[in-house]
Amino acid sequence: EARARFRKLLCESTITINAMAKKLGSCIEKSRPYYDSRFKAKE
Repeated sequence: EARARFRKLLCESTITINAMAKKLGSCIEKSRPYYDSRFKAKE
């Protein structure tokens, strides 16, 4: 039962993320280098 709930939640989250990515479009790709370099700077 717990695995089924987890899979359902994961599926719903994936759908939500894909919808948001489609809505935002190229903004994600443009901002990715900034966040990647910021993450590496913290290491």
